[in-house]
Amino acid sequence: MPPPASVRIFDGSPYVPSRQAARKVGLCADYITRMCREGSVEGRLIDRRWYVSEESLDAFLLKVSERKAIWHRSLSEELKIDFQRAANLRPA
Repeated sequence: MPPPASVRIFDGSPYVPSRQAARKVGLCADYITRMCREGSVEGRLIDRRWYVSEESLDAFLLKVSERKAIWHRSLSEELKIDFQRAANLRPA
């Protein structure tokens, strides 16, 4: 079965319009195109329309999600330490 008309194939990988990718992942299309221009995700500009590799976008979003999780764990540990210090400073 051939890919949908909106999907383009480059180097054997499917690319979708940035608007379609944005709707799928819940982001703004302008943000997706900016990531393409900056090279954060693989994208191609064809006839004034950006196409993005869904695989590249998914990998980027996974990496961001992992970084956020690490940051949240680190922040949680720092807050635990701060609360423990504050509890130890409180008069009995």
